[in-house]
Amino acid sequence: MNLPRLNLRKAISLALTAAVLGGCGVWPVEKRVLSPHDHIRTAALKKIKSMPAEERGGIVAAMLNAISSEDARISNRAAEALVACGAPAVDPVIARLDSKDPYIRTIAVTILGDIGAPVGKIGPALVSALEDAHPLVREEAAHALSRLGPDAVGAVPALTMTLNDADPDVRDAAQTALKKLGVVFSTAPAKNS
Repeated sequence: MNLPRLNLRKAISLALTAAVLGGCGVWPVEKRVLSPHDHIRTAALKKIKSMPAEERGGIVAAMLNAISSEDARISNRAAEALVACGAPAVDPVIARLDSKDPYIRTIAVTILGDIGAPVGKIGPALVSALEDAHPLVREEAAHALSRLGPDAVGAVPALTMTLNDADPDVRDAAQTALKKLGVVFSTAPAKNS
């Protein structure tokens, strides 16, 4: 009989993953979405997207804790899961904009821009983030507003004001966002020196 050869390294990796994520049996979707294995994570994200909105609440709470992880991979996977949760994640993610940690605020604006709807809640939160004390948060808020598309046209005045930001990366992000929203510049915007 010709049996397939077992890749020992992969078998050990899967066994360790099983131990870390809760042992044998069926892993809860909020643990599967943090898996280092793409096929497990992809299946979990699909599962989340297919769940009724009211069932996503427990996942949102778990992922909000995971975005604070010092391991960027875990934090990024949690952010993906929050985006997959969609509208049920919006209010809890907006609440993270009050975090003292600029990294958490930056992740929050990124997630909101990727969720995209409802723009009526997300747009004003992102406009407020344009005034954040940390330049990376302001920059990502401009990028996130540009991802909202034409529905974010109400952000044009705030983005226009951001063209005068002290940080050149924030100014560039605001200019890019304005262009994506259809604003045409007759001359290049003034830059602070």
